[in-house]
Amino acid sequence: MLLINEALVSPFKFWSTGQIQQGMRFRNELFRYIAKFERTHRQQAFDLAWIHSQNDASVVVTVTQLHYTVWESLRSFNPSPQASSTGSDLRILLDQIEDDIKLKVID
Repeated sequence: MLLINEALVSPFKFWSTGQIQQGMRFRNELFRYIAKFERTHRQQAFDLAWIHSQNDASVVVTVTQLHYTVWESLRSFNPSPQASSTGSDLRILLDQIEDDIKLKVID
């Protein structure tokens, strides 16, 4: 996991799973948007990044004066969780944590 200033990334949009997604480029790597957190919810941002990194995904957390944003490498992205080669227990844990922090996530 890498923490970087959001001013150092290049945002873009892409089409996936039937909708337009947010993405960013950093050091010739493409990432997809996972979630955004207010600065006061730093720990939740890092918890979510850690969970995504457990699937051997490249994860970046960008930071501004107002928020943290979690990004996952598009190389790691599997739009169908059922097709994932990782254990279903990790997917269940990820879903539970994401549900728990939804109220704290900024859209």
